[in-house]
Amino acid sequence: MTGYLARAALAAAFSLLATSAFAASGPACPARFAEFAKGFVEHVATRQSFVGARVVATRVVAGEPEPKTISRTVSADEALGLIPNIPKAQVRLSERPKPQITLSKPDTDFQVTLTFERGRCWTLVRIDDESL
Repeated sequence: MTGYLARAALAAAFSLLATSAFAASGPACPARFAEFAKGFVEHVATRQSFVGARVVATRVVAGEPEPKTISRTVSADEALGLIPNIPKAQVRLSERPKPQITLSKPDTDFQVTLTFERGRCWTLVRIDDESL
């Protein structure tokens, strides 16, 4: 019976360590996208924790006869630099077909859409800058 108790204690210790390591690795993940989005928009630390390793970034550029969209894959660090800090931006959330946060500024052409996928938590996978 002593071997069984030792294995049980060891398993409990590993479980506690794994839980503590996950909790220490970043902010908690809200179950509802709306709660997550609020933290993502308002806190840089939350952004840093939930950006994918590779993010698709698109932007619209002026072109003749029509504007065109340029797409590239960027690292998490580059993606963080592409997320605007606009204090008075309007924030719109949608969850279908994919969870998205759209930031826009009234009376301007500014509009950026952030797209997420759900794994262990919400992860930023795409940034679409539709501003001209």
